[in-house]
Amino acid sequence: MNPPVIRRAKDGEAAALADTVAAAFHDLDVSAWLVPDPGARAEILPRHFRLFTEHALKHGTVHTTDDYSGVAVWLPSSAPDIDDFETRNNPICGDRAPYFNDLGACFDDNHPHHAAHHYLQLLAVLPGAQNQGLGSALMKPQHDHADLTRMPAYLEAASLRCRELYLRHGYEDLGQPIRPRPDAPALYPMWRQPVTA
Repeated sequence: MNPPVIRRAKDGEAAALADTVAAAFHDLDVSAWLVPDPGARAEILPRHFRLFTEHALKHGTVHTTDDYSGVAVWLPSSAPDIDDFETRNNPICGDRAPYFNDLGACFDDNHPHHAAHHYLQLLAVLPGAQNQGLGSALMKPQHDHADLTRMPAYLEAASLRCRELYLRHGYEDLGQPIRPRPDAPALYPMWRQPVTA
């Protein structure tokens, strides 16, 4: 089987990229906590994640495939915040907005600031394309660049299964699991030191 062709995403692709993230994240425990109703979740997540893909296309690096079966969204630790995020996101999320805002605050409160780094904000692979190495392939270009420039990387794993993938790529747990509220599922902050020859 030929390896997947990974390319940089371009302006104008934010909606397609967000659709992939939403579909890949739909069944995650944290997504069900954010929006328990599956129908509402399917309506909210694509519009919510479009704010992130638009921002990353402008301020970061996004890798994908021609069929959008996977997406990796990276930001430098120096990237600005999304302009007017809550003002734009709250109408999208409706009465679930406080949950999204608490999740964002949890991420902000636990994000490391001790060193410059690459932030893997989102890694998404469509269910039908999982377990075929696509997630690893999507991370490889930025990991190669990070190793070359001796830059660490950071992420929050959304599940223990995701955590296992990242452990295989050199990430280690960074502190204890985090939760935006006591009833929320655990998320796993992770840090990757660059690999040097």
